Amino acid sequence: LQEIPFSSIAVSPLKRAVQTAEIIAKAISAPITIIDDLQECSWGIREGQPIGDGSWIHAWRNDYPFEEAELFSSFTKRVMKGLSEALELPGPTLI
Repeated sequence: LQEIPFSSIAVSPLKRAVQTAEIIAKAISAPITIIDDLQECSWGIREGQPIGDGSWIHAWRNDYPFEEAELFSSFTKRVMKGLSEALELPGPTLI
């Protein structure tokens, strides 16, 4: 990464993501911007469960409302907003 001239780093507020960004930022001297909309998806009752045969993930992609889970349409809209915000930073931006 030191050879790529990143001007900005955009990261979700999750602790592990911020810690990784801090390590990279120190090495490449780029500022970090935390963007809430880049957070991972909440799977609700499916959190931590294997995908298995894939049937529940396909249902989720069709906006099946699993208990306490973020809908796929909401997730994609949120992440696209976060990516747009990241791409407004001085570039090139490491996301």
